[in-house]
Order: sequence, then C-alpha cells, then structure tokens
Amino acid sequence: MPDMMSDMAIAMRCSNSLKMEAMQAAMAACESSDPSLRQHFVQACADAIRAQEQVARIMIQRGWYVPAQANGANLQQVQGNLSQWAGMMAGAAMAPGGGAEPRAQI
Repeated sequence: MPDMMSDMAIAMRCSNSLKMEAMQAAMAACESSDPSLRQHFVQACADAIRAQEQVARIMIQRGWYVPAQANGANLQQVQGNLSQWAGMMAGAAMAPGGGAEPRAQI
C-alpha cells in the first residue's frame, strides 16, 4: 500500500504553498512597471492570503494548528516598528535619487 499523507500534512502543505504564492505575487507586484499588471499581482496576493486564512481556520478548528496569542505590548512594539519603517521608507523615497533601484520591465 502506498504511503498516504494525513489530512493534517496536506493542509499544512496547502497553507505553506499559499503563503509562498502570496509572497511571490507581492514581489512580482513590486517589480512590475505596468500598472494593470501590478494590480493583477496585488489581487493575486490578496486572493492567496484569503485562501490561506481559510485553510488556517480549518487547521485551527481541527486542532492541527494552535497560533500563539500576541500580548498587547508585543502588538504595540510591532506597530511602532512598522510605523518607524514606513517613515524611513517615505524619507528614502524623497531623498535625491529616490532611494530605489531601477525596476525591471516585466
């Protein structure tokens, strides 16, 4: 009898594949110079995130995945770090030269 993957293993692979799809679509959106193509990649990223969220909910319901609970201090720290990073990125974009490398034409 061939080796059979468990439902949990299949769900985990689906979740990981969807995370990778979202990451690759986001990277493609950042590299795309065509606005309509960029929007397509942004939509593909959002779709993959929604699908992964559905898989994660099923995994949580079945006890296959137990996410760690974030405390308020950690959330505030992450929000502060993201705000600081966004400010630094905005400042870099305003600097002479734009702070960015030229985009490849996709």
